[in-house]
Formats: sequence, C-alpha cells, structure tokens
Amino acid sequence: MKSVLCSLFWEGYTLYKHKHLGKGHLLFILEALNDPVCGGCGQSCRRIHDQSLRRISDCDLLDQRLSLELSVRRVRCGRCGTKTERIA
Repeated sequence: MKSVLCSLFWEGYTLYKHKHLGKGHLLFILEALNDPVCGGCGQSCRRIHDQSLRRISDCDLLDQRLSLELSVRRVRCGRCGTKTERIA
C-alpha cells in the first residue's frame, strides 16, 4: 500500500517510513528508487559527491498537515561537474 501511495504522488520515491509529529502533522520519509540524475544535463550519475536531508511542506492529506523528508544528492557528472540531482 505505501509504495502505491508514493508512486501516485512522488515519482521516483518510495515511502520508507512515516511519523506523527503531533496533532494534525504527519511526516513521510522518502527513499529514492533510482540512481540520481544530473540537474544540469539530465544524465544518470552513480558518483555521489555528497547528500543532505531536506524537509518539504506538501499539501494536506485529509486532515493532516504533511511534510516530506528526503535525501537530496549532489552528483559528480562527467559533463557538468558537481551538480544537485534533478528531483521530479
């Protein structure tokens, strides 16, 4: 069920886990399904320079305020150098 939910809303990610952050606030922790894609040229890159966690406020889900947490990777692209991955 959880992978179906993510595939409907967050292309390229799966729901790793969720947490209740308090009354009316839900956090979805997402995990990337594929290798990152260079934000400059769109080429798939396996060499990761670094990564950081980002928390994004998304639209409400029923009566819950929804936040997403995901790892954003910076890749070492052979064409462009170090670039932040493209997120769908």
